[in-house]
Amino acid sequence: VTGATGTYPTPNCNISSVDNTQEKNVVIQPNPSTEYIEVVSSYEIESIEVYNINGAKMATIHQSLFIATSSWPNGVYLLKLATKNSGIILKKVVKS
Repeated sequence: VTGATGTYPTPNCNISSVDNTQEKNVVIQPNPSTEYIEVVSSYEIESIEVYNINGAKMATIHQSLFIATSSWPNGVYLLKLATKNSGIILKKVVKS
């Protein structure tokens, strides 16, 4: 690629497909949420980490698939689900 200040190598922009099967086997309900969320999954969930939109960890849950959201400020959150056999699954939750 030639630009105003010189010649640069062409970046590799190949995008491979992503298998979303794991994400489809996990449902967060209700979403958007006001009081609580429930994680419904065919996988065994070992832990759930909750992050706010700024990337700050808000909680780590080990014993429950029900999470109270009533104290969360309205916004978008990321759940990092650690499963026993399927690795890490990320899900977005909206608190309204």
